[in-house]
Amino acid sequence: MPQMEALFYLILASQIFLLSYHYPMVYVKRVRYMLANYPAKTYPKLYPSDIYVHPEDITRKRIEVFKYINFAICLVGIVIIIVGIANGFELNEKGGAEIFVLMYFFLQFIPHLMLEIYEYRHHKHLRTLFKTSKRFANLTPRKLSNFISPIWVVLAVLLFIISTYLFLYFEGFGNSWEIEVYIALLGTSAVNIMFFIVGYSVLKGQKTNHLLAYEDQMTSIKSTVGIMVFTSIMMSLFLIATNSVREYGLDKWEPLLMSAYFQLIVLFGIGKQLRGLKIEDVDFEGYKAEA
Repeated sequence: MPQMEALFYLILASQIFLLSYHYPMVYVKRVRYMLANYPAKTYPKLYPSDIYVHPEDITRKRIEVFKYINFAICLVGIVIIIVGIANGFELNEKGGAEIFVLMYFFLQFIPHLMLEIYEYRHHKHLRTLFKTSKRFANLTPRKLSNFISPIWVVLAVLLFIISTYLFLYFEGFGNSWEIEVYIALLGTSAVNIMFFIVGYSVLKGQKTNHLLAYEDQMTSIKSTVGIMVFTSIMMSLFLIATNSVREYGLDKWEPLLMSAYFQLIVLFGIGKQLRGLKIEDVDFEGYKAEA
């Protein structure tokens, strides 16, 4: 097997492991820990107790479905690698395999997106159901520097400017640009604006989960702000790398770079969030039944 293809399979296998096995199992273990230590009878606000008669069973079934969907996607990835090796698949000099990497990543992301949507709806429902809470607001102004070093923010802005400049440089400042160039510019700008809006709303706006203890809320904000900034940095570095390989005829490297990029996004996204707010350290007092 050629070295390039061997490296591609190794990086793709790492992507399969991270997003379809490792982090799903971390989620599953977190929920199992919650079920074992914080039952619905004592902590009704943790579960959809007002919707289901047996909310713990529903939660347990949902996380099991989440686990098996990820296992199925993991198996699909393993089969694809085996089939590719068996058939002597080789990366094309003109690229093309990056489309497969992108589509498989979207497939991997589906169960995680479903989980995020469920959690968002659950927290939104809790805000409506439990409008009163024993917790009190801390009126200390929140500053960005309290949650992330300004150096990282400046780096994110500089890399966005550099990646945009290089993209336009490779396209040719004096050339007549195709519509795809404008779409790419609008797309990257829109994503970074979205990062800013999400970060600002988390920093200054409404709490996603108002039942969390103040310390846990601050940890959650720090994690979210960090995710937005580091994801922007990773995206700019990825765009710099991919535009460079295309310009110098190294398209064969693009699927490897794309898979590595997705894994960095996962590590600084899902991974950072899970590392930042460990389930064992969360204060669940706000979820208890009110006396």
